[in-house]
Amino acid sequence: MFEFLKTVHLLALGFGIGSSMGSMVLAPWARRAAAAGTPSPFGAVMPVFANIGLAALALLWISGVWMIFQTYDGNFSISTAFNIKLGLVVLVTIDLLVLAYFRGRARRAGLAPPAAARIFGMLGGLLFIAIVAFAVIAFK
Repeated sequence: MFEFLKTVHLLALGFGIGSSMGSMVLAPWARRAAAAGTPSPFGAVMPVFANIGLAALALLWISGVWMIFQTYDGNFSISTAFNIKLGLVVLVTIDLLVLAYFRGRARRAGLAPPAAARIFGMLGGLLFIAIVAFAVIAFK
């Protein structure tokens, strides 16, 4: 069972990082096309990336917590590096939920997401990278 959970966890991590990095790469093109009033597939892809990221995050939480209970009897104090990683996971969760809120509010109003969404988008990608780095340290 642990191997299955680890596989789900790593695949979800890949999808999460991929959607985050994909959004970071496509966002400038989507903004330029929107500003020029030109129809662009980039703007249509961004919500798809966001939904993939949220689904990946949910799978990461479920599989991660499950593995901790299965392997460490629910003890979340494995190491300092793991605690930092877990703190970063909480931050990326908040980040993605704020982005989903911005996206939903903008869609309902028929407007582009606020400028702060750009900062939160870049922050999410950086947090994912830091999470991987601390996971490598924590699980040598």
